[in-house]
Amino acid sequence: AGCTDVQTLVLTINNSTSSSVSITACDSYTWSANNVTYTASGTYSVTGLNAAGCTDVQTLVLTINNSTSSSVSITACDSYTWSANNVTYTTSGTYSVTGLNAAGCTDVQTLILTINNSIIYFADADGDTYGNPLVTISSCNGAPSGYVTNNTDCNDASASAFPSNPEICGDGIDNNCNGTIDEGCICINAPVALAGNDQTVCVGSTVTLSGTISGSATNATWSSNGSGTFSPSAAALNATYVPSPADYVAGSITLTLTTNAVLPCTPGVDQLIINFTSLPSNPGTISGLAVLCNPTTPGYFTTYSIAPVSGATTYTWSVPSGVNIISGQGTNSINVNFTTLAVHNGIGGSITVQANNSNACGGGIPSSLPISVQSSAPVTPGSISGPDKACNGDIATYSISIVARASSYIWTIPTGATILGSANSNIINVKYNAGFTGGIVSVSSTNGCGTSSVRTRLVTTNILPAPTPIIGLTFGVCSMSNVPYTITSPTSGATSYIWTVPAGVTIQGSNTGTSIVVDFNPSFVGGSITVAAINNCGAGSARSLTVISAPAFPSPISGSTSICNTVNSIFSIPTITGANNYTWTATRGLIIVSGQGTKTLTVKSTVPVTSQMITVNASNACGTSSTRILSAISSTNCPRIGEETKSLNLIAYPNPVSDKLNVVFNNEPDQNYTVRLYTLNLMDATGRIISSETNMATSGNNQVEMNVSGLASGIYVLHFKIGDHTEQIRINVE
Repeated sequence: AGCTDVQTLVLTINNSTSSSVSITACDSYTWSANNVTYTASGTYSVTGLNAAGCTDVQTLVLTINNSTSSSVSITACDSYTWSANNVTYTTSGTYSVTGLNAAGCTDVQTLILTINNSIIYFADADGDTYGNPLVTISSCNGAPSGYVTNNTDCNDASASAFPSNPEICGDGIDNNCNGTIDEGCICINAPVALAGNDQTVCVGSTVTLSGTISGSATNATWSSNGSGTFSPSAAALNATYVPSPADYVAGSITLTLTTNAVLPCTPGVDQLIINFTSLPSNPGTISGLAVLCNPTTPGYFTTYSIAPVSGATTYTWSVPSGVNIISGQGTNSINVNFTTLAVHNGIGGSITVQANNSNACGGGIPSSLPISVQSSAPVTPGSISGPDKACNGDIATYSISIVARASSYIWTIPTGATILGSANSNIINVKYNAGFTGGIVSVSSTNGCGTSSVRTRLVTTNILPAPTPIIGLTFGVCSMSNVPYTITSPTSGATSYIWTVPAGVTIQGSNTGTSIVVDFNPSFVGGSITVAAINNCGAGSARSLTVISAPAFPSPISGSTSICNTVNSIFSIPTITGANNYTWTATRGLIIVSGQGTKTLTVKSTVPVTSQMITVNASNACGTSSTRILSAISSTNCPRIGEETKSLNLIAYPNPVSDKLNVVFNNEPDQNYTVRLYTLNLMDATGRIISSETNMATSGNNQVEMNVSGLASGIYVLHFKIGDHTEQIRINVE
């Protein structure tokens, strides 16, 4: 009807739904969404309606893992421990254990076990089928090689020893294992040993043996209840027995001779006793006068005696020539007198006595008394030989010639010294100790008639002299490292050395040898390196070497003091160790052309001058040397001979010259050449060429050195030619 029409839609949109679930199961899975049981992995879905009545799709992502099982058959001896459960089984059977596999499902392991029981076997080392009950082995696989089931062998080291075996006479074996050897056997021709008769020997002597054997014995052996030895061996029947000191002290020993034997016989045995007879004790000290003076009065005698010696029955005395035993020989005391002539000549020697016993063993060790019988006192000893210098720890020997009529000598030594050993012979050994500072060694000779005058020798401490001069750098050592210093030769008697260095200097390594190596610090300016030799007296006098870090004073400046005006003149000094710069100065009449800072300087003058001076000093980071001066330098217009279109600037220096002549010239290049041939001739006054040189000159300044040291003094002419240019200079050779 053409009127408005309004339509309204009230719309509700419900959505479909879906869901998914992932499930892992063992062997099978029943899904609750549809009650279906699945046994294989896969993706499954079911479609239905949701609460809104729309489509609902459910999805199952299923993984099925399977259970597992395994079985193993084992045969073991006596027992078996199953690794699946660590249980040890001792009987046969089927056993199982349930667990989980890697997927988390049931895993069943089954063990089918057979247990065999072992048998004990016994070692049969001798192969007689009877085993040793003490050596066993268990086996489930029968008897191992060398083993049997029987365990009744009594001697598994012998195949002839086992139960019920017949006894074999003489083999020394229990053949039938009944515990008895050779039962029922009889010894025929038994071994016999005869050691010999008992003996009595002197202490210190050996024993000669003479044993014999008989019967079935074929050898025998000696033995002793002492600690001596048999020579050449105990198996020798006629051996010599050498007693030990303990045997002698024991007084007697028993020696036994034992034969060998073959069963059923037993060894033959015999013994002898050795008795030892002691010597008398050694005599004691002899009493009596050891020193006598002129004992020649008629009827005079003197007595010498010893205390009685245990075990001695007689005494044997001996005396020097000129001494007479007037009574007592054979006893422990004698009376003696002296012949006049022997006393006048001097009697020396020893009175000795030996104690004897009544058996054949002899006497003991003699006792002696040295005697001196003189008619006057001895003279002064001669000069003393021995060192006159000594140190702590030194041992020195001093001696004099034997003095006629002297019975002994009297020595005195300085404080701090000790006589080692005897002090009354003509030779002594002296040890010098820490307190020794010098002194007198003296000796006099003496006898029963008096003492001589003293002979002396002065001994001083052995202070070593200063070592030989030190060799090494003395200047220019600024900041240097590894600089050696050494003495020219070792000091006699030195055991070591002591080096000292000033502040700023460090010694590398040892400072006790004949040389050192040092490093100089930048702070070092100067000082003295010293060394002293050492012996047991200490350090001796020191040797010093002054060392300066700055360079040394330059050597004289080389160069002529008579130079040619307007011509370059060269002055130089030798290289100075340690210098890294050279500073030159020249007075106002001279111009420095080049070389400042080096050891060679080039100067010239523009007008003739006199009384000019050049100076030079050397320097490094630590300082500057003294200044060297060359004075009285003058320049003149030097004469030249010849025509030229270009100046060659020919100069020769030094002039006068006595050794090396330096010739300098300028080869000026042009468009026609850069290198030209030159000829240099030195001629004497007659025009004869003395020396000649031809060579190529390079562009610019050239320098040639000529040796004129062999020329006679006089005037020479130096003739120079290059291209079409010539010049001549008169040379004065001194």
